[in-house]
Amino acid sequence: MAEVLIIDDEALNRMLVSALLTNAGHKPVEATDGIEALAIFRADRPDLVICDIAMPPMDSDEFVRLLRAEPEIAPTEVIGITWRRVVAEARPVAREEIRT
Repeated sequence: MAEVLIIDDEALNRMLVSALLTNAGHKPVEATDGIEALAIFRADRPDLVICDIAMPPMDSDEFVRLLRAEPEIAPTEVIGITWRRVVAEARPVAREEIRT
């Protein structure tokens, strides 16, 4: 069982990811933004982070930059997700990813 930190400013999104992780036997921990997530992360040291890419006041780029700046927690894997991207916009990106 892995402890997974879910960072998303939308409660419904956190609830969905949390339910999926719980059903898979993992322990989800939730944060509403990158600032809260760093505090939780420093205290709990979860195994994995699933982070919304675009959220106020700290987006995923800033969160990861701060995470990587701390040697004890820097190696932690981070998965970026987004719920706002339109499917039509996502398809060309997905096709390009497959080709490379």
